[in-house]
Amino acid sequence: MPSLNEFLKIMGAPSVKNGDDTVVTGLSYDSRRALAGHVFFCKGGSFLPVYAKRASEKGCVCIVYSEETESVVEIKTECVKVRVENVRRAMALCAAHFYGYPMDKLISVAVTGTKGKTTVTGYINEALNRVNGFRSVILSKTVSESAPRLTTPEAIDLHCAAAKAVKLGCTHIVCEISSQAQKLERTYGISFDIGCFTNFGRDHISKSEHVDESEYFSCKRSVLKQCKRAVINVDDEKGGELLCEMKGNAVSVSLIDRNADYYGENMCFEDHGCDLSVARRSKKAFPIVAYGIGEFCAMNALCATAVAMECGADKRAVFEGIISQKTEGRGEITVSADGKIIVIVDYAHNEMSFKAMLDAVKKEYPGAVVTVIFGCPGDKASCRRRQLVAAVSDRADKVTVCEDDSGSEGYEAIKNEMRGHFEELLSEGARRLSPASVSYIEDRKVALESALENASDNDMRHVILLLGKGSECFNRGYGCDEACVSDVVLAKNAIEEYDRKAKLKETFLSLGLAEKSRVLICVARDTGVSLELASSLEYVIGRAEVYALCDRLCADMLKENCFARGIAATELFENKNGYGINLAIGAAKSGILPIFVAKDKKRAVSALAGAMNFEHIVYLESGEGIIFKDKIAVGSLSLRRAKIVLSALPSPTADRLISVFEHGVKSVAVLNGRRADALASFLLGGAASGTVIRSG
Repeated sequence: MPSLNEFLKIMGAPSVKNGDDTVVTGLSYDSRRALAGHVFFCKGGSFLPVYAKRASEKGCVCIVYSEETESVVEIKTECVKVRVENVRRAMALCAAHFYGYPMDKLISVAVTGTKGKTTVTGYINEALNRVNGFRSVILSKTVSESAPRLTTPEAIDLHCAAAKAVKLGCTHIVCEISSQAQKLERTYGISFDIGCFTNFGRDHISKSEHVDESEYFSCKRSVLKQCKRAVINVDDEKGGELLCEMKGNAVSVSLIDRNADYYGENMCFEDHGCDLSVARRSKKAFPIVAYGIGEFCAMNALCATAVAMECGADKRAVFEGIISQKTEGRGEITVSADGKIIVIVDYAHNEMSFKAMLDAVKKEYPGAVVTVIFGCPGDKASCRRRQLVAAVSDRADKVTVCEDDSGSEGYEAIKNEMRGHFEELLSEGARRLSPASVSYIEDRKVALESALENASDNDMRHVILLLGKGSECFNRGYGCDEACVSDVVLAKNAIEEYDRKAKLKETFLSLGLAEKSRVLICVARDTGVSLELASSLEYVIGRAEVYALCDRLCADMLKENCFARGIAATELFENKNGYGINLAIGAAKSGILPIFVAKDKKRAVSALAGAMNFEHIVYLESGEGIIFKDKIAVGSLSLRRAKIVLSALPSPTADRLISVFEHGVKSVAVLNGRRADALASFLLGGAASGTVIRSG
């Protein structure tokens, strides 16, 4: 273990008595993670002396501070106090030394830019890992779970992660470098082997981030200054400037300029993906296929291709790496089974990324209704809010403003500010968005469900963009992070629910219920079944004369779910005179769902079938809804022969079905997912000629 005096020398501080014998066991900047034997760094304008006191009480051997955190001198402690010019630089240099300069033992890649960093980083890593002898890792995925969630980790966490990569036998490390990390000098002292500049757009301008655009770009530029060579997107107006500054130590990538070192052409966007050819310094072009939409997807793939090949990857490794990479929450697409609904989850959070995503959607899905669900973080980049409102006002058909890391400001305050921007911009007219198409729903899950419900009301194609949080499963509230379901999971669950309801609708209609026939639906005591039935009745009521039969508990659930969807329902209880058949028929013909409540459903079915001449009976008996594994076509059979066939089928429902048919019912469908019961249902229907049970 290194001694305290070693670190004092690195920081330019004088040695101390017994410093050669004092062992440093670790480094820390957070008093909650400080341990005995650590050197503790007091960083940040909001640092409080109590943090240093806590670190001292835990046994830290040295406290490092600067003019910014000079208040720590007031605390009483026996450990060594060291004043330095720049705590962050001192911390970075000490971290590199403590962990044995691990970045020097790896081939390092630094990716920077306003957008595309995470995607490009993933592409590069996947490509490098397909080269014999290479083993690559992404910096952020190697950082300790106890460290803060940052795009680029603090210097101590960064070098610790790099040391872990070395220990794992890695040869390469791919790092996503943010402008904020550069401003706070987290990578100070590191010389990256190759850098990558994706693009530049106005963003992160606030009191807590960058004071202006000039400072923001200066931080991006500083990343490349720490690189031995670089890959630069020269289609971006800042790219040409950076290319000149690198003085021959850079290669250019472009989708426009054929003279670029890596030129992308023959772009084709289809099936939610991007195909293009890459020409490398006038050599024969080779193909690249990337998952995502829009030209920014093509540029991300092109940048990654150039970096990977400059690191020694071949064409095959690049192709396989990029086509296999699907970054969770980055342009992640979920499509409904009928192709009518497309939900796209993305981290887009600034004007540049919003415009790029919406323009790509317009090009990829012409004529689709575009709904955008997004929010704005609190306590930073407030100028971004009006920019986002302007971007969606020109490009979206519907918008919902919801929660997104509102912090100390709170959702209500941010919502009111956003409402003001919408009212101002939409009052000007000449916008694609109308004032009536803007809604405010705090909960992201409820916002998505509302958008899907609206989309299912017509036959148009809908694209729903769920933007801002991607795969994040936490929400930054006031003073703490709150766990939440990620947008990726919300989208998948919502589409699964939509598909289930659509399947139920399709199956009901395929059973002939679109005709003016009399139908009895027997419902199991299952919340899922009750919800699915209530959701699908709007497609059936009015076309057919529909009745339901269930027990008391299920009847209450069904009635409640129907009312929630605007469907009138009434419960009918059996008495000495039966159920009141005339009342039930009158209600059904008026579009009201009569619900027969029975303790013994088997007896009730037979009684009702005889009294009401039902043409169809449908049994809903599984919370999983309708699941037919195969398409089954059956010919016409007499009731006698059907009984013979059924005797060979392992169907527990055969007896009750036979009793129902003897009362003149034409068909029975048992929708519980069991093939034998489905066969039994239709074989027993004497008029089953050509009937097909449709499966998903």
